[in-house]
Amino acid sequence: MKAETYLLTNEQGDSAQYYRIVNELSKEVLARAKTIFEPEMINFIQYLKTNKVAQEYSYEECTVELLALGVLWNSYLADAVKLKQFSFWILARIAALRQSFSYLKKYIDSIKGVLLTLFLPMNNSKKLLSRDFSQDRLKKLFNWLSASGEYTYYQKRLSYWQSFFETMARDDVNRLFSDIIDFADWFEHRSRIILGQYTTNLAGFLSEKLVQHRWKEDIVFCSRRRVEYHLNMVGAELMNQGFRERFLDTDRKVILLPICMREKKEECRATETNDGIICTNCSSTCRVCQLSRLGEENHFTVYIIPHESSDFPRSRYKNELGIIGVACVPNLLSGGWKATSLGMEAQCVLLNYCGCKNHWHDSGIVTDIDMARLKQLLALQVGNNLK
Repeated sequence: MKAETYLLTNEQGDSAQYYRIVNELSKEVLARAKTIFEPEMINFIQYLKTNKVAQEYSYEECTVELLALGVLWNSYLADAVKLKQFSFWILARIAALRQSFSYLKKYIDSIKGVLLTLFLPMNNSKKLLSRDFSQDRLKKLFNWLSASGEYTYYQKRLSYWQSFFETMARDDVNRLFSDIIDFADWFEHRSRIILGQYTTNLAGFLSEKLVQHRWKEDIVFCSRRRVEYHLNMVGAELMNQGFRERFLDTDRKVILLPICMREKKEECRATETNDGIICTNCSSTCRVCQLSRLGEENHFTVYIIPHESSDFPRSRYKNELGIIGVACVPNLLSGGWKATSLGMEAQCVLLNYCGCKNHWHDSGIVTDIDMARLKQLLALQVGNNLK
């Protein structure tokens, strides 16, 4: 099949090779990060403990966050310094309204799309002569991310580093940030060599179809650069490793599936409950139905969520709920960080390709996942008798 932006499967429909390759690259990224940043990681983790932000934090989490900071800096700093204060102010408030009043989402989105297209600088061709660090530039980058409305949970995690930088001497921060930028540069080059085979269609989408998203609220989401896809791929792998033990220690397991996995959208009889939308097994050939039955046999629950920004299962399960989120690549990091911000321990499985009508495909196509990958994440809890 021709995927719109990325495709994890080979001609036989198998994505096992992708998972082997991304696992090897994640090990390489982690090893390089520890070589460069280990003293700072140790100090940062102690800083979080001292300030009661987090008592548990892994090298994997630190690596993803430092890499994300470098990638976003390289990708959007030139746009961020061009963002006017008035534009930031109005776009940030629209984004806040969208989060606070979900029942008005449809109306706010129509306004948001127009304002983003008019006011938010994106992918400016004139790059800055210098990418050197300053607290003012970091603030401008955070303003741009906030105005876009797409990086809420990135900001939450990266704000810890922003506060940590303020405890360091200026020369030490400048040296550290220079290393972060170099790390992101290395990753962009290295990930394109290793993972580029899975994102070859993205350039065509950006050049031919992104124009269709002008004036729409998803213009920023759909304009993600190739390096951000690779960041999410490697970041998801590292986060799975970093959160693994905490996930296994949770009492209750839930799988969250996107609505684009339903086989027969118009005929779907899924029903809403207090905790989310559940499958009623109306089609045995539907992957959602198959996973729901698998959950019944192996003591985990499956919910369908209409959109990444939708509510997760209710907070009464906080600190005892382990979530496996299934999502397309651009949603992976934000979804994982959203879960952890709610006190849930997360793992993730990538959609083999994107296909929802809202963002990627004119008519929408049914998406799927690598079942072996899902079984691997659940094996220690449900045994090896998965079918």
